[in-house]
Amino acid sequence: MKRSTLYLLLATLLLLSAIALGLWQEKQEPRLSLVPMERLNAKQIDRLEVTAGGDRKVAALSHTDSGWQDEITGYSADAKLAARTIAMLTSPQFVEIKTTRPEHYERIGVENIGHQKARGLEVTLSESAQGLSQSIVFGDFSNNGQYVRLSDETQAWLVGTGVDLPIDNIEWLDRELLNISAEELLSIRILHADTSEILLRRDPLNPSNFKMTGVNIDTAAKHNGNRIAGILSGLNMESVSPQSSATLPDTPAVVAEFHTHSGIVIYAHAWQSKEGVLFTFDAGCVPMEEGNNTLAQAEAARIAEKLNGWVYTLPPFKTAQFLSRPADLLQ
Repeated sequence: MKRSTLYLLLATLLLLSAIALGLWQEKQEPRLSLVPMERLNAKQIDRLEVTAGGDRKVAALSHTDSGWQDEITGYSADAKLAARTIAMLTSPQFVEIKTTRPEHYERIGVENIGHQKARGLEVTLSESAQGLSQSIVFGDFSNNGQYVRLSDETQAWLVGTGVDLPIDNIEWLDRELLNISAEELLSIRILHADTSEILLRRDPLNPSNFKMTGVNIDTAAKHNGNRIAGILSGLNMESVSPQSSATLPDTPAVVAEFHTHSGIVIYAHAWQSKEGVLFTFDAGCVPMEEGNNTLAQAEAARIAEKLNGWVYTLPPFKTAQFLSRPADLLQ
């Protein structure tokens, strides 16, 4: 037998083996969508609910003209997380048929979510225009994926991709308050109720640094204003509540202003309360010498609309930066 003929036979055998393996996998692990697509259009899904054991509502997200909102808190939801969750639930994936016996559901975590000790999460996707919805219970993880069950069906499945969904409401919210880098700032002012003050301005001789003003030269040389220059960069909240339901002191512990190159001004107030240090934010815009700053005005309005009327707590290290005093900037 010629070598070329042998190679051709080997290639044919490999191809046939691959086809046979594919057919076997297709038989053993049908490829389907968790949400029946003949009933629900992924592009028109406008509501996403997440429920934990005992019918504890984790999140109730609805899509509005202004984006995704959480109905539990009334706050803006994490639009990227909502989109990823919907895409994942409506995308085809390999599944393996498991039990249909309700007495076995507890073993794999797909029991009725109304049970007080249910350890799964139920996700409900809805399409309001058509009045359609589908609920899925996500149960235990295994080495090969995660157990799931459509809430209105008895059949349980093992899906090849595990879905690690947040179990706390705060994780479904848009936690980023601001993301203004140090390079965008022109000045920082932090004023305490006892009149202790930090005033930092960008050093004209060394634009990459901030210089403390209002102190004598010898003292200023010993301070490092850059230590808090990134205070608004990646500023995320740890909790949020309506300002109307908060009890705040008459006077804030700290008032802070941050001016940017574009003319946007961020205003922050820190309030010392029984619950700890609470923060409120606002934004405005000042005219710039360069002329038209319409984009900055629009961005300031967007920030104000998002942050006004809410009270936040921040991570400890960010809280400490807002409460900084001149001595904290000593080198």
